Amino acid sequence: MPTARRTLGALAAVTAPFAWTALAPFGASSARRVRCREARARGARRALPEDLAALFRSRAAAVEALEAAEWREASGVRKPSARLWPSVTPVGGSKLAVFGGLNATNRRMLDELWLLEEKRDGWAWTPVQPVGRVPPGRAHHDAAQVGRWLVIHGGLLENGCRSDDTWRVDLAAEPPQWQALGTSALTPDRPIPRYHHSFLSGSAGVVALFGGHDFARRALDDLWLLEAGAEANPDLIGWQEVEVYPRPAPRAYHAAAWVDEGMFLCGGELQDGSCCCEMWLFDLERLGWRRSTRDLAEGRQRHALCAAGGGVVALAGGRGNKAGDARPVDVALLQLKVEEGKVSCVELQAPDASTEVRQEAELLRLDSGHVVLFGGNEGQLVDQFGDGYHQLGLGGTLLAELPPGGASCAWRRPGGPLGLALGAAVARLSCGVLPGASGWLWWRW
Repeated sequence: MPTARRTLGALAAVTAPFAWTALAPFGASSARRVRCREARARGARRALPEDLAALFRSRAAAVEALEAAEWREASGVRKPSARLWPSVTPVGGSKLAVFGGLNATNRRMLDELWLLEEKRDGWAWTPVQPVGRVPPGRAHHDAAQVGRWLVIHGGLLENGCRSDDTWRVDLAAEPPQWQALGTSALTPDRPIPRYHHSFLSGSAGVVALFGGHDFARRALDDLWLLEAGAEANPDLIGWQEVEVYPRPAPRAYHAAAWVDEGMFLCGGELQDGSCCCEMWLFDLERLGWRRSTRDLAEGRQRHALCAAGGGVVALAGGRGNKAGDARPVDVALLQLKVEEGKVSCVELQAPDASTEVRQEAELLRLDSGHVVLFGGNEGQLVDQFGDGYHQLGLGGTLLAELPPGGASCAWRRPGGPLGLALGAAVARLSCGVLPGASGWLWWRW
């Protein structure tokens, strides 16, 4: 058992900007406990199978990592300016790409692209200098990694209007160059500008966009697919609408995650303002929607959701029809099964009753087998559209170990950076410098 310190995750934040890392090391104390277990196993009448011994070692390390999780500040010499609502996207496993955002000083929309990478001597920012055209500055936009491409879509522009354009850039190219997608007359169709929707990068180089609100705050039910990773003329890479029935009713504020079986969708706010409890799965191979034979125990909207591996999805927080109608912040685990063309979701772990309100937060799974809940708001501080100011660092960071076999999954609070995180963007990071490390970038002003 190695005694070198490992990390559960790395998290960076910016306040003009400061960077923060969330670390959960384990070392000698964990190794001693594991060696004691191994000694007892060797002295037993029958030795433990190697796979079971390995499981014990990994579980002991995970417990130690959970207990030792903490925040540390990570700083760099060159930094982007402070900004609100940029996109933060993991690229290449060990790097994070930050694009756009609203300048916190002069309130201008930014079109800058930066890379953050952890090296042996610390974190390092690198500005990307592309050749040719660049996307107009924007904030509140979508972004995803598709193969070697960073793809951005939509967002709020300098003129106050929401855009429907899509761009991609190969960050490994020398020099990198932005490409506008679907600009040919042969690919005129594209999703209308929207917000409160889902935008996911799936398998086979495909990006999926579903639902949300249009400019008149009407709920949408359209699903669009884009082969953003295709090796083709970018002018001819266009969006395709999937018009199949049955399909989910128009909704916004729903949660979605890409699982092995396809795109999983649950909850949301319907056009009449009611809270939905349905769960749906979109099969990318068959290009069809299938509704789960079981619904959520109660409707949720503005909740957090992530794929936990092995067909399991985790969800937490959110609310019902009213701002004060809180849903439990504790993790609920659902086992997704597809048999004979039918989709079912079995509840592995029901959340405890909770009065804590945490909506519009981020829930991500780390490689270590933990889930982290960060940000969110209480639904009290809202704008003129009734939207909460998301990513406020509400209640600190919540960290939990995903349990085996449906055991309980309790939150721990390793604390967090001081101050509010208005306009934060969060992304999971797999670090190649520190073995097994993964975490988030957290950005605030």
